[in-house]
Formats: sequence, structure tokens, C-alpha cells
Amino acid sequence: MKSFAIASLLLLTAAVAGASGSTGARQEIQNTIKKITKAFLAQDAKAVAALYDDQSSPQTRKQIFDWASKLFADHGPARFKVSELIFQSVDERHAVIRLKYKIETKDGQGNINGADIDTLEKRNGRWILVSSETMPSPAP
Repeated sequence: MKSFAIASLLLLTAAVAGASGSTGARQEIQNTIKKITKAFLAQDAKAVAALYDDQSSPQTRKQIFDWASKLFADHGPARFKVSELIFQSVDERHAVIRLKYKIETKDGQGNINGADIDTLEKRNGRWILVSSETMPSPAP
């Protein structure tokens, strides 16, 4: 379980390539990502997991909480870098994004290179991840 969709959502601060859809929704997603990015740096597994739906696929909110807790306990805070972000579709309630990213942990032992296609929905005024498909990981 090296590649996690959570990284996808933490990395939306990179430049957006392509995409049709709502600028307002994109900005809201980017604001959410800024909060989650801070949660990773602060080692706040609860805030990281809050981005996920209880039934997210393939990892649920509980699974992400457990993963993030272990990541922080084992490796400390993490930094996220996006090499590619594409909004495949976006409107005021739904978004599909594709991105390539790198998670860099303080000790270097928990580093992850990944690529995902993530589906987000806006529920009760906030964006959450509802599903993720892992693509072949990019070279380091």
C-alpha cells in the first residue's frame, strides 16, 4: 500500500493543465488541499483522513487514518510535490483529476512516487475523495 490517493489530493497546489469546468470549484479544491498539506506537515492523521468518505474506494477514511498515523509515527512529517495535475472534469459538485506526485518523508524511508485518477464530490460544503484508481507509478 505504497501509493495512496491521499497524496493526490494533497498535491493540487501545482499548476493545472487542461480541463474544462468551474474555476470556483477548482479554487475550493485547491483551498482544501492547502489545509490537508498543512495536516501532513503537522502529522495530523485525523485531518488527513477527514478528506475521505467513510466508504471511499479503495481505501476508507479509517484505513487512511491508520496509514497516515503509521507514516507519521515511522517517518515524521512529509512534503508533497506534484509533477503533473490534470483536471479531467470539474463542475460545482464533482471533479475527476489525474496527477503524478512524490511524497518525501523527513527520513527518506517513507518516500512514495505515485500516479492516480481521483474522483471528488462536494458534500455538505466540502470536497471529499470518493474513489481512486492507481496508475503505474512514475520513475523517481
